[in-house]
Amino acid sequence: MFLREILRRRILPVLTGLAALFLSVSEASAQPYPEAVRLNDALVKASQSYADGDYNAVISLLSPLSEQFPAEGAVWYYLGMSRLYRRDYEAGTKDLGKAVECEPGNYWYRYYYNLARVYYREDPAEGIAGYEQLLKDYPARADLNYQLADIYLRSGRTDDGLAVLDKIEQLQGPDEVMTMYRYEILSSAGRDEEAVATLEAFNAEYPSTRILNEIGTFYQAHDRDTLARAAFAAARTLDPTDLTATLGLSETLVSLGEEDAWYELMSGVMGDRSTPSSFAAQYLKNQSNPYTRRLLKHPERIDTLADLALAAHPADTALIRPAGLYFNSIGNTARAREVLREGVRAYPKEWDQQLFYIQYLVYLEDLEAASDAADAAYAENPGDVRYLELKNYLDYQRKDYEGLLRNSEKIMEMSPKGSDAYISAYANMGDIYHEMGRDKEAFKIYKKVLKLKPDYAPTLNNYAFYLSQQGKQLGKAYKMSKKTIEQEPDNGTYLDTFGWILHKLGRNVEAKPIFKQALLYGGSDSAVILDHYAKVLEALGETELARVYWRQALTKAGDEDAELKESIRRKLDGK
Repeated sequence: MFLREILRRRILPVLTGLAALFLSVSEASAQPYPEAVRLNDALVKASQSYADGDYNAVISLLSPLSEQFPAEGAVWYYLGMSRLYRRDYEAGTKDLGKAVECEPGNYWYRYYYNLARVYYREDPAEGIAGYEQLLKDYPARADLNYQLADIYLRSGRTDDGLAVLDKIEQLQGPDEVMTMYRYEILSSAGRDEEAVATLEAFNAEYPSTRILNEIGTFYQAHDRDTLARAAFAAARTLDPTDLTATLGLSETLVSLGEEDAWYELMSGVMGDRSTPSSFAAQYLKNQSNPYTRRLLKHPERIDTLADLALAAHPADTALIRPAGLYFNSIGNTARAREVLREGVRAYPKEWDQQLFYIQYLVYLEDLEAASDAADAAYAENPGDVRYLELKNYLDYQRKDYEGLLRNSEKIMEMSPKGSDAYISAYANMGDIYHEMGRDKEAFKIYKKVLKLKPDYAPTLNNYAFYLSQQGKQLGKAYKMSKKTIEQEPDNGTYLDTFGWILHKLGRNVEAKPIFKQALLYGGSDSAVILDHYAKVLEALGETELARVYWRQALTKAGDEDAELKESIRRKLDGK
């Protein structure tokens, strides 16, 4: 991690443009002869394709020229680099070696050839030796030291890598990045005490919040909380606003049982308006999770921290939801509800805020309050159909059929006739009338919906199913249902309707595979579909198999399926 930062900050960008690549073009090829013109033209095209990442084009263009101009290092260089990018490591490394043979004094050819030998050969020794020689030949290029250190470390030569870092520090002096890099190297090698000693030595001469936080984290991970506390406290002395140090100190205080000191620290931080709300939100998220929640003698103190954060950041969307979820996690649903309600009041036009509050009320099973909240949200956002659709869902759960009809009428008034929203609302009205036992009005609406949209599958399915329940117009029901499974052959509900109509028509042999398909697409979780399939099996004389599916249906039936449960029990009892 830190090496990449070093490379980004310190190493000059590698030259891959024409200026670097054409250093190798010989005097002969620079002469104005047709072959030289052809070569230069090909190299210009290759450089552009290489820059565009079209490595196949480079290879196609230059492969023939490598035979015609075998002494041109630039040709082999482009081929080698392109093949490396294409993950043809053996051929790419070989081509770069030819580029070096053509021009042994070209720095970039040697640079990439040796890197390729280090990283893409099973035995990197020759590549490392070549890279070491490159550094001897170009001692002024300090950036090579960083690359060599990385090479040593990747090759498992930790001490050699550390020696290179020593050399770099002698040249330019120590800094945070180099110190952290050395620390990571020693840690990865299991030399923990040397690693932390490196941090402490640097901090003793150049006090650093970043280094102190790393020292604190080290001691925290090694269960040396007294030393961790000292490091985090020192970091806060350097920068009282450093939240990493604050969090680290708070954790060590809790681990040491110094709960009063922890509370004093966190009260000041959570109640400070300059503390980012995102910090407070994450802290409360951690306290909401039983796996990251700290065990305290006085857990109610976290409630106070949440209230302090809310007071410091009133109506902050980044904090409202985590705070509400925290109170819910400790069983204080009244406070959670109040917090989320404040979010709704602060942002009456934001759908996400409104929706989350209503979802929470549904979670609390307070459907009346959820429906009222949806009404209030719609009043704040007149014309937004989403709130009416949400209200419809809630009113359906409450079996407020009159309310459902009013909402559907509103949606139709707001939507262009024939639009998806209009059709859906109109069809819903038909479904509602059916639920109310007013099938005549329901079927009248279904006919009108299908005039507007003849292939509207939800209405085709419901109309067909309700007709089959009445045992009427089964031919018409069959045609409508067949359309639905042609549109959606993997819809378990539509397959159930079609299979049931076949059963009603006495075509049980045809119905059986339809039901088997319905079970594959979710029907196995539906008590109704399982019951229908069992009845088809019974009609086919497969009584024992039918009983298996009735038992499954009984386990899937919910409290609202009392009538179905009773019917299945009678079947199982042989009545």
